[in-house]
Amino acid sequence: MRQWGRPVTPKQLEFEGEEPLQTFVAERLKGSGLHDEDIRKSATKLGFEKEVIPTSGRPDGLGLVLNRYRWVIRDEDLKLLETVSEGFKSAAAADFFLHAVPGGQLASATAGVLVAAVRLVRQARNKGTRIGPAEFRMLVLLKTNPEGLTPAEITAILKRSIPTTEDEVRRVLANLAKYAVGDGSTSAFVAEDGQGRWRVAGV
Repeated sequence: MRQWGRPVTPKQLEFEGEEPLQTFVAERLKGSGLHDEDIRKSATKLGFEKEVIPTSGRPDGLGLVLNRYRWVIRDEDLKLLETVSEGFKSAAAADFFLHAVPGGQLASATAGVLVAAVRLVRQARNKGTRIGPAEFRMLVLLKTNPEGLTPAEITAILKRSIPTTEDEVRRVLANLAKYAVGDGSTSAFVAEDGQGRWRVAGV
């Protein structure tokens, strides 16, 4: 098995500098339908722990002391990446991106969907619940259509790749608008505007 990061404990990997981290995340998300370049750009924004690497204090040629950083990926982060990767791969296998995303792929303008997906899964995990495939697809669809979509428009798009109904779409939207989490509270991951169009909220 190829080892991208330096194992610190059985439940932790460390990456000194951005490039090793970017390579690791890109490898984990291979086949997800996301552009490799966009994965790399997003890698440092996925909420992994960032630490300053102590320096000797010697300045560079301009007389500046430049900080160096390491990123720590713990066991729970590896599981989170696996969940997100499987969600994207499942959607890609069903040609979901071909129909759901403008242009057919997650282009640079919509690369933030990876950050949003990781944030959503992490928020759900931290509150003792999990996001299912239908909720994951809905997040991707709404994140990549920031102008918002009506339930009828969502249904028409989804039906090109998976069987669904408008009633099912409304059920998923209602769940995400008031998503029950493990501590007994709710979180809003999507919201409806005054024109009946739905967008992501808080992710």
